[in-house]
Amino acid sequence: MDAIIFPEMTQLINRTLIKVSKKGVPIANEWHSEIPSGPCEENELVEEVKRHANVIVNATMDEVVAYNRIVLQVIQSLTVTDPSYTLNSVDLQLRGPPQPPATLVMLEHLGLDSIQPNRIKWFLQPISSFGCLRSLIVTNTFIDRESALLLWKVFPQLEVLALMDVHFLDMTAVRENMKGMLCPRLKKLYLHYSDGGFPMEDQYQLLLACPSLEAFHWAFPKGDEDHMFSSEFMEIRESSDAEMYREVKEVHIVGSMNDYGIALAMNNMPGIRSLSICIDNQIGPLSLVAMTNLAANLTRFESHSPLTNSASVRLVLFSCPMLHTLIARKISAVDAIQDRQTQWPCACSLKVLCLSFAFESHETHLQDEVYMKLAECTQLEQLIMHEPCNESPGSFGLRLRLAQGLGRLSSLSSMSFLSTLDDFTQTPRMEEVKWMELYWPKLHRYHCAYSGFSMVHQ
Repeated sequence: MDAIIFPEMTQLINRTLIKVSKKGVPIANEWHSEIPSGPCEENELVEEVKRHANVIVNATMDEVVAYNRIVLQVIQSLTVTDPSYTLNSVDLQLRGPPQPPATLVMLEHLGLDSIQPNRIKWFLQPISSFGCLRSLIVTNTFIDRESALLLWKVFPQLEVLALMDVHFLDMTAVRENMKGMLCPRLKKLYLHYSDGGFPMEDQYQLLLACPSLEAFHWAFPKGDEDHMFSSEFMEIRESSDAEMYREVKEVHIVGSMNDYGIALAMNNMPGIRSLSICIDNQIGPLSLVAMTNLAANLTRFESHSPLTNSASVRLVLFSCPMLHTLIARKISAVDAIQDRQTQWPCACSLKVLCLSFAFESHETHLQDEVYMKLAECTQLEQLIMHEPCNESPGSFGLRLRLAQGLGRLSSLSSMSFLSTLDDFTQTPRMEEVKWMELYWPKLHRYHCAYSGFSMVHQ
């Protein structure tokens, strides 16, 4: 069913509650209605909501309170934010929340953003009694002891869990409840932290409680990588069952994790198919060895590290036969054509390539060879070259000119999207535009990032 936001819900109520007087109140650029209760009219509204939508998004806390008796009985998905609350101005003595809703028995997906600590329980108390909730996202929120206990009751029934800058005020209670806890259904786990609100050792304990995990996103602040070598952390890791992570297919790492930490994560999850890395330092030798062990089955590699070196990109290009998506900053022309006699192993599977090719001033002649490598990627649908390649005097990126070898890409008949940096050498002339129209019939857009120039085909 279609998602329904609160202004639309107000219109729905207007049409349904004919006998009920309604007063609209604007709150935080949204609208809610103060609705007098009435058994007959309320039942009518519930049935109307069931017929039209089962999802509500962009609700403020006040709007949820206003609708709790009617709407919360039947919705399956809800995202709530409290615009008056921030982590920087937390007040644990705020007035208490209203009475919890009579039932949230149908709720399957819940998102809570910047909710006051004493209002978290307003949602968790009824939810913890039912088994319908499948995904929970909590962001920018302090969790007190009572709410933490309720969270731990909910965790075992979840398939998706995201904790982003969630601060537990009583870690002793958290650790007590994590002992022996098991989340057998959890498939996707997101742990994103910009500071130490949830220590890494405790995050790892939560990870150990998820034997069926398939996707893991891990982000943490600078400095926490030191915990990778702490005696407590190593004791936890050595006591874990390495076999339990063989089902993990997707890993996303963000932060300051060092070479050893990245290698450790990859070695513990040998079934990885999709690997995304955004770190503050280079992908080191230990990580490169671990990536080699994953190469045979890797289908997606993404690196947003500003220090990603050409060697790591070369490793992916020349050792991943199943790769369909490669997103990185750039590779030197010499590394890209390292083995001139054979094509990239991923040439027959690659569909999305976000990668710039860097040439030194004396390497103009290598452009044709790079084009030859690209021409072998006959399934390629998207080519994106956004990284500046003129960092040293005379250096440059791949030029979109027929004279430099663009014509070799006539084999890329599936090309649908092309985007370049536009450094006044990549912008094609009319000659190249006509060529693209002829040989890339599926191309629907060409975009120059700096100039904003776009060529769109319907």
